[in-house]
Amino acid sequence: VREEGERVPLGSDETPTLEDMINRDRAAIAKSVNKGRPLIEITDTANALDEAGESIGFVARKALGLLLAADFFVIIFFLGWLGVSIGYQFAFCGGLTKEGGPICANPLYDSWYALWTPVIQPALGVLMAIVIIQGTLDGLMKKPEDE
Repeated sequence: VREEGERVPLGSDETPTLEDMINRDRAAIAKSVNKGRPLIEITDTANALDEAGESIGFVARKALGLLLAADFFVIIFFLGWLGVSIGYQFAFCGGLTKEGGPICANPLYDSWYALWTPVIQPALGVLMAIVIIQGTLDGLMKKPEDE
């Protein structure tokens, strides 16, 4: 991507070196990410949040958001696993009830059910707790001009 007014090199002697192109791209990325602000050099970790302009609540909300996304996809994985085990039950065992079909073991459901109490229920609880905590943080961090 060329800046406005930047001249296109015509010969091989005018072509920038790889190092020049990398430095130009790094500067463009830093400019777009920081919206024109210079990169912050953090030397004192105690003041790192103040220098970055982020409050503890903002950082906590960001971390909770990442945890929420990860936990959500874990829950979706377990839901998919349950769906596959139900499909297995219909395909090989004749349905969800043992009436009208052969009695057979469903190893997919058995392994999913073994994880229900120690893994899946706590993951659902963590998901609900994070949503409640994020809602509370949103209410506490609301600025007066937002109202």
